[in-house]
Order: sequence, then C-alpha cells, then structure tokens
Amino acid sequence: CDEQGNPIHHNAVPPPRDDPEPNDWSPFESSAHFELADFLYKENQMLAGNIDKLLKIWGQHAASTGGEAPFQNHKDLYETIDSIPVGDVPWQSFNLSYSRSRPNLEGVDDPAWMDDTHAVWFCDPHELICNLLSNTDFDGKFDYTPFQEYDDKGSHRYQDFMSGNWAWRQAANTLGAMFVPIILGSDKTTVSVATGLNEYWPIYLSIGNIRNNVRRAHRDGLVLMGFLPIAKTISGMLKSLHPAFTTPEVARCPDGHFRRAIYGAGPYIADYPEQCMLSCLVQGWCPKCMAPSNNLEQDSITRTQKLAEELSEFHELGELWARFGIVGDI
Repeated sequence: CDEQGNPIHHNAVPPPRDDPEPNDWSPFESSAHFELADFLYKENQMLAGNIDKLLKIWGQHAASTGGEAPFQNHKDLYETIDSIPVGDVPWQSFNLSYSRSRPNLEGVDDPAWMDDTHAVWFCDPHELICNLLSNTDFDGKFDYTPFQEYDDKGSHRYQDFMSGNWAWRQAANTLGAMFVPIILGSDKTTVSVATGLNEYWPIYLSIGNIRNNVRRAHRDGLVLMGFLPIAKTISGMLKSLHPAFTTPEVARCPDGHFRRAIYGAGPYIADYPEQCMLSCLVQGWCPKCMAPSNNLEQDSITRTQKLAEELSEFHELGELWARFGIVGDI
C-alpha cells in the first residue's frame, strides 16, 4: 500500500527514503566527533568521571592553539548522543504501586511491598517495532507472511519463526495485513542494581518476521525495551501497542514499501529461574504442569492462573508451597 494505506500495483517501485547525506554527521560536528563518541560510550564504555578528566586535559591542550575539546564534559557527550534524530528510542518512565484491597488484620501490619512504589523505565515498544520494521539492513532477510516448508520426505521443516504453526494459524485472522509477532524475553541472571539497591531485570524485544540467523548475528534485531522491577510492569510498557493489536496501521518495511501491519503478542522467552519468578513458582517445580517436584515425569494437569487463584483461596501459604509449589504471598 502507499503511505496512506491505499492499495498499489504489485509491481510498484517503493517510494524514495528521506535519508541524510553520507557526509551528514549531525548532531556531531564531524565524523571524528562521532567516532570519539562511539568509542567512549559504546566500545570503551568509559566512566563519566574519566570522560570528564579526558575532555578537561583535551580542552587545556586545545586551548593553547585556539581550539577546544569536542565535548565539554560527559553530560555534553550524552546529550549529543540523545539528540541523534535517527537511532535509539528515548527512555520514559511511570510509577507503579499496589492499589487493590489490603488484609487489614488486627494487630498485623500489612506486607511492606504493599506500600512500595516502583519506577518503571522503558522505551516505547511501538517506536522500537517501527524502527525494526523500517531497518533496511533486514531487506531480503525478513518474512512478510507466514509460510510452511516441507522436505522431500514430506516432513514439515521449521527454521524461522514465520515457518511455525502458531504464526500460520494467525493468517486467517490477519487477511490483508502483515502479521508482526512480538517476541519478548528477559534473563533473571542479568541484574542491574539501581539507586536504593532496587533490582531490575532487563527485558528485550524482537519481532518474528526477522529471520533467525539475522537476529542472532545482528545487534539491532534484538533491542532493549526496559527494566522490570516486578513482572506486572510488562502490561504498562505495552500500552502503546494496544490499538495495533486489533486495527492495522501503516508501517514502512525493510524493502522500502509500506504495508498495513497488525501486531500480535508472541512468545515470552525466559530461562527457568525467570519462569519461576514470573509465575510465582517454587524453584524445583514444573512451570507448565502440577507434577510434584520429586516426580516431574508424572502426568498432571496444566498450571493456569485461575487454578492458582482457586488453590490460594482454600489453602494456607505453607500448604500452597509444599503441596502445589505455589508462592502464595506475592
């Protein structure tokens, strides 16, 4: 389609991109300034204090010949990087706190976590996905529709995300639009300690249209979306995507064409400790079914949120932990 969503001829040439000139290094004054920023911030990851020291020495030497340092200090460097018009999506935040009913038990204080306020830092996932969709580096390595492949023996061959059964089943519900599966993932073993000794787990975002070999090799195929103080913050981060879950929007694609895109919540990738944390599960128990921790091969019913809530209503915390592997006081 065109930029307004109107159908175009299937042989139409994509409209030209409004890309900057090859020698346009703005907001940096020159390629040397850009390369210095890239080295200090990305390659060396120099501490802010050391950046200030280096630039101070640089400035003193440059002043003797009537020049000046490329940046005044680390703040000037960071602000210049943040002002790049094409690049990373800016960070934003919101606060989250408990707002449901409280126990109000006589003589017993409410759990401390009920009074906590969590600052949630994230990048707008809608803008992140638009950047992924429009990245020309993915041209020729991007699947616009679900597909199925079979080998010479008639066996279904799975390789890239869009070749899977789940993506294929969505096709009937997305006729006339490009389906964009959203893949999220986090890793409990990667922890950042912020001010106040709060722990945050990074959460990453990708889309299923990018082929697997590209996602593994290309750093821009998987992007940092934010940091999780608690698992419930994910829904707040994804609010900007809600309209496009049901109503297609026009997006530019790696091949330069515009397409009507509709998003879908795909898989969440997490290691076992992360699965336990997200599902309020005792370590050692299966996160998918109710099999006891000492006999995981036993046939058992599937775990669901509804089942966990019903068990929590009729059993004490100790019994929930020992018999069902549920952490009931979270």
